[in-house]
Amino acid sequence: MRSRWMGCAASCLALVGTVRAQAPATPPLTPTPSTVVSSPFVEDSGLNWTADGGGVATSSWVVAEYIAWAGRGDHLPPLITASPAGTPITSAGVLGAPGTVVLFGNKNVDDDLRSGFRVAAGTWLDECGKIGIEASVFYLDPTGEQRLASGNGLGNSAIVSRPFVDATTGRAVSELVAFPGVLAGSVRASSNSDVWGGDFNGRYNLCCGCAYRLDALAGFRYFRLADTVGINEDLTATNPVGAVAPGTRIQVADRFRTVNNFYGGQIGVAGEYRFGRVYVDASAKIAFGDVNQRITINGATAVTPPGGATVVRPGGLLAQATNSGNFHRDDFAVLPEFGFHIGYQLTDHLRTFVGYNFLELSQVTRPGNVIDLTVNTTQLPPGTLVGPARPTVLGSTSDYWLQGISAGVEVRF
Repeated sequence: MRSRWMGCAASCLALVGTVRAQAPATPPLTPTPSTVVSSPFVEDSGLNWTADGGGVATSSWVVAEYIAWAGRGDHLPPLITASPAGTPITSAGVLGAPGTVVLFGNKNVDDDLRSGFRVAAGTWLDECGKIGIEASVFYLDPTGEQRLASGNGLGNSAIVSRPFVDATTGRAVSELVAFPGVLAGSVRASSNSDVWGGDFNGRYNLCCGCAYRLDALAGFRYFRLADTVGINEDLTATNPVGAVAPGTRIQVADRFRTVNNFYGGQIGVAGEYRFGRVYVDASAKIAFGDVNQRITINGATAVTPPGGATVVRPGGLLAQATNSGNFHRDDFAVLPEFGFHIGYQLTDHLRTFVGYNFLELSQVTRPGNVIDLTVNTTQLPPGTLVGPARPTVLGSTSDYWLQGISAGVEVRF
């Protein structure tokens, strides 16, 4: 039996040897082309980040924010004054006289906090987020102040006046608005200010990482500030023995308007740093250019005698032939701006933030810079100028700043 199993094993080995001898030789291994495998990860381009720092390829963005900003006020000279009962007519409303108080002017106006909005949009021009463009514009609600003062001209009438300096004597005097037994009347003074602006920039990435980026900015800046001050009187003569017939109505109006338009080239930097879903961004920009300053001054006096026709002549009190008209000039100016946001990434494409901004224009002309309180009364309507040509257009300037807080949202796509 044993010899039988050995014979079978020998036969199997012989068969295997025969098969191996007949099998062809294995060819040598040759390299094959590699296969490209798509990765689920995207190289961080710095365009946007998720909470863990992973890249999300976004190429455009839109920002909308509510802003609450306050600006530097316009310092106006004293425009309306009042005096206590019993004040002599020669001292009524005169600056520096005992009891005289200023009702409007002699302080800053239009410096309150006001609401507005700012919108911005931008896009990258390449896939790597290296070169891009952006634009923004802001607008603030107009702000203003006003004061109305009046007296009935009777024995208990309030004493109301408009102060000025007599150019022929150099003394402080006043024009009466209301005085017992002489005039019944009212005067309204008002101010208004509106401001808006915008810029357009190119962006170039200087450096970036998983949680930060820093860009250089260069572009164009526009800024506009417009202010108006008006003073309007409505008087009725009540003195039966005065130079003006009782019942004569006299209306006097002065208006001063200034407009500042800044056009300049701008450079700056903008950066962002992330802490998970929380981020902080900041920008610093400065523009150099021309500010075109325009001044418009006009006045008028209308007199209506009892039962007669109204006669209107040019010239009020502070707006006379010597300073009325349209004037303009151009000055070099600088406009720096700084701002930052602290925000939270809600989704890969939506985030919200709060922030702060400050900007300043170095040269502006405002009504407070151009109103001249020195008046040559010889040219009051219907008079003809004799002597010093006052009032004139004062040429002083000041700076103007805006600052405040904001809150908004940003969408990236």
